[in-house]
Amino acid sequence: GYRKTTLQDGTEVFPNLVPESEGTVSGRILDVTDAELALIDRYEGDLYARHRVTLTNGAEVWAYYA
Repeated sequence: GYRKTTLQDGTEVFPNLVPESEGTVSGRILDVTDAELALIDRYEGDLYARHRVTLTNGAEVWAYYA
Protein backbone atom coordinates (compact mmCIF):
# COMPACT_ATOMS: atom_id res chain seq x y z
CA GLY A 1 0.00 0.00 0.00
CA TYR A 2 2.99 2.36 -0.46
CA ARG A 3 5.28 3.52 -3.23
CA LYS A 4 8.82 4.87 -3.06
CA THR A 5 9.38 8.54 -3.83
CA THR A 6 11.86 11.20 -2.81
CA LEU A 7 11.79 14.01 -0.28
CA GLN A 8 13.86 17.16 -0.56
CA ASP A 9 15.19 18.89 2.55
CA GLY A 10 17.11 21.98 1.53
CA THR A 11 19.59 20.83 -1.10
CA GLU A 12 19.51 17.17 -0.01
CA VAL A 13 17.23 14.49 -1.47
CA PHE A 14 16.16 11.47 0.59
CA PRO A 15 14.05 8.38 -0.11
CA ASN A 16 10.50 8.42 1.18
CA LEU A 17 7.31 6.36 1.14
CA VAL A 18 3.85 7.61 0.28
CA PRO A 19 0.55 5.72 0.57
CA GLU A 20 -0.71 4.23 -2.68
CA SER A 21 -3.40 1.55 -2.58
CA GLU A 22 -1.79 -0.69 -5.20
CA GLY A 23 1.83 0.29 -4.49
CA THR A 24 4.61 -2.02 -3.35
CA VAL A 25 8.06 -1.30 -2.00
CA SER A 26 10.99 -3.71 -1.65
CA GLY A 27 13.09 -3.49 1.47
CA ARG A 28 14.86 -5.30 4.26
CA ILE A 29 13.62 -6.41 7.64
CA LEU A 30 16.06 -5.82 10.48
CA ASP A 31 15.74 -7.26 13.98
CA VAL A 32 16.76 -4.56 16.45
CA THR A 33 16.63 -4.14 20.20
CA ASP A 34 14.61 -1.40 21.91
CA ALA A 35 17.86 0.49 22.53
CA GLU A 36 18.80 0.25 18.84
CA LEU A 37 15.31 1.39 17.85
CA ALA A 38 15.71 4.46 20.06
CA LEU A 39 19.03 5.22 18.31
CA ILE A 40 17.37 4.90 14.90
CA ASP A 41 14.58 7.26 16.02
CA ARG A 42 17.19 9.85 16.97
CA TYR A 43 19.13 9.32 13.73
CA GLU A 44 16.02 9.86 11.59
CA GLY A 45 15.29 13.07 13.51
CA ASP A 46 12.37 15.32 12.62
CA LEU A 47 12.39 14.50 8.91
CA TYR A 48 10.89 11.02 9.31
CA ALA A 49 8.43 9.45 11.73
CA ARG A 50 8.18 5.77 12.61
CA HIS A 51 4.92 4.13 11.45
CA ARG A 52 3.54 0.61 11.80
CA VAL A 53 2.95 -0.96 8.36
CA THR A 54 1.63 -4.36 7.29
CA LEU A 55 3.63 -6.37 4.78
CA THR A 56 2.07 -8.43 1.99
CA ASN A 57 2.63 -11.56 4.10
CA GLY A 58 0.61 -10.03 6.96
CA ALA A 59 3.58 -9.28 9.23
CA GLU A 60 3.61 -5.89 10.94
CA VAL A 61 6.86 -3.90 11.00
CA TRP A 62 8.07 -0.37 11.64
CA ALA A 63 8.86 1.85 8.67
CA TYR A 64 10.11 5.42 8.61
CA TYR A 65 8.61 7.97 6.26
CA ALA A 66 7.82 11.68 6.24
